Amino acid sequence: MSVIVEFVGVPGVGKSTLSHQTAKILKSDHSHVAEPIRRVDNRSGLHRVLSKGRFAVEQALRHPRTALSTTEDLLKIDQTSSTDQVRVIFNLQYVSGVMTHAHLNHNVTLLDQGPYQGVWSVGLHSLSDWGYLFDHFEQFLSRTAPDLVVCVDAETDTITDRLANRSGGDTRLSTDTAQFSRAVAGYEELKTQLTTANCRTITVTNETEADLEPNAARIADEIRSLSQSN
Repeated sequence: MSVIVEFVGVPGVGKSTLSHQTAKILKSDHSHVAEPIRRVDNRSGLHRVLSKGRFAVEQALRHPRTALSTTEDLLKIDQTSSTDQVRVIFNLQYVSGVMTHAHLNHNVTLLDQGPYQGVWSVGLHSLSDWGYLFDHFEQFLSRTAPDLVVCVDAETDTITDRLANRSGGDTRLSTDTAQFSRAVAGYEELKTQLTTANCRTITVTNETEADLEPNAARIADEIRSLSQSN
């Protein structure tokens, strides 16, 4: 049986680093672990877009009605620009394709972007109320929900330092902006939605480098438990 794990949190909390460290621990046990989002993100610009497009196209071909329904739902959510509208449609179809592919494999799949983070991304450049937005995508989330969601928290000062240290200042958010406040509000609503979701949820605090190993070990233990129950 497959086990799909999604890491959620605002940019800078360390989702990708924590996900990859968890993968390393699981692989040391000879587990079959896939990191499709990480693999795609590590590719060069055009190759990365084409790889994402392949997942989106496969999703549309395998589940055309679902893909159409998701697009229609997205078109009902306002965005600040037509470019943002295209981006969120493409991104959510990509995430859907990754989830479909993960369910077909008998692996542990670790995602630092999955359906919950995908819906959060839809709301980031929207004026829609966060509660309304997550309710609007309730069917999408129930259909694509992972087996385990790991909520990754960190203090704002920690996030600020991490974002500042990203290569070339590459980040979508700055912690002193209204958009970051909206991002945090959306993440808090995401966690509220998870209280009634049909998947396990754990929360870790990822403040320092010393937190990384124990957090990853805890998550790996949770995944092993899920694998045995499946």
